[in-house]
Amino acid sequence: MSNKRRGTVGGADARQRHIGHDAMLLGCKVNSPGSSMARRPRAFLAAALLAIAPWTSPQASAAPQSEAQAFVAIAAERAGRVELLGERRTSCTGTEPPAGCRTGSGPLVRVRSYRVPAGPHNLAAHGSVLIVTHPRGGRVTRIDVATGEVRSAAAGTEPHDVKFAGDGRRAFVADEAGRRVLVLDPDTLETRRTLPMPGRPHDLVVDGDDLWVTLGRRSELARVRGSEVRLFPTGMRPHDLLRDANGRLWFSNWNSRALGIFDPASGKTSRAPRGVAEPHHFALAADGTVWVSDNGGASVVGFRPGGGTVRIGVGAAPHHMAFLDGRLVVAVSGSGEAVVVEGGKVVDRLPLSRGLHGAAAVQGMAR
Repeated sequence: MSNKRRGTVGGADARQRHIGHDAMLLGCKVNSPGSSMARRPRAFLAAALLAIAPWTSPQASAAPQSEAQAFVAIAAERAGRVELLGERRTSCTGTEPPAGCRTGSGPLVRVRSYRVPAGPHNLAAHGSVLIVTHPRGGRVTRIDVATGEVRSAAAGTEPHDVKFAGDGRRAFVADEAGRRVLVLDPDTLETRRTLPMPGRPHDLVVDGDDLWVTLGRRSELARVRGSEVRLFPTGMRPHDLLRDANGRLWFSNWNSRALGIFDPASGKTSRAPRGVAEPHHFALAADGTVWVSDNGGASVVGFRPGGGTVRIGVGAAPHHMAFLDGRLVVAVSGSGEAVVVEGGKVVDRLPLSRGLHGAAAVQGMAR
């Protein structure tokens, strides 16, 4: 299911600025009248003010203005980049928008492309900060989309998954080959604490003060509470995890079509309804729908909280998903596209590169 790779740990910390693409967001061309140094001071002041303010006219006042606050980041594993995606959102002033001027959300666009060390895999976000894992190189990368800073550091042997604590002050990293969970300072990327695990930690979910961990191909879920690690048998082989709106833990299984649902309150596991050929990863919608990427079925499947399912074809080998203003964005590895799902259908596709994997929602003005 998820690729597992080993590699040597890199050397000193690498710092770099992002390699970016403008998002081609719509806007007004700024013009300003000329000025002359020989004119009177009042005329010079007026010209200076005009030079730093957008020129307006009855037509320009109705032109679209760019807005960009919410983004989705996708790990382009083969390309060695993290792609920051947003919607082309426009708003028009005046009572009658001009022809072609739309309000609300628009097509998905690439806002920035960050060059990172080889093999970016999973990622997590808190505010404007992204943490990216690189299992092959034993590294993690920190990207602040608000400042544009990109920084990488060594972290364990084979860092696979990453999740933020609820307050954003800690980042948990599953070090598979090291058989431990690392607790990182998300600002400095220094390891504050190491939590030994009774197996190879693969995927993580934060549930208040508890951290839930899948252990390679073992049948138990591990719960970390403080310094205590407790194992809970599931009768299955948990792979990827999601906490739903009722506090239950959904998990996919290694080499299986089955989906498990573990109830932490009772310690019991039940099976989700059938309908997924090869479940991989999850995303939780605001209405409580649990979305599952069906890697073998080239689709995403939504399990509604009141019962019933919906299946939507997105393309070969879909992996992680994230929400952008209520629309589901899917990293489709086979076609190399970010696919947008809304209203029970695919509404947009953005070509990126083959080998896409992780996805996370991130906030802030991108630089």
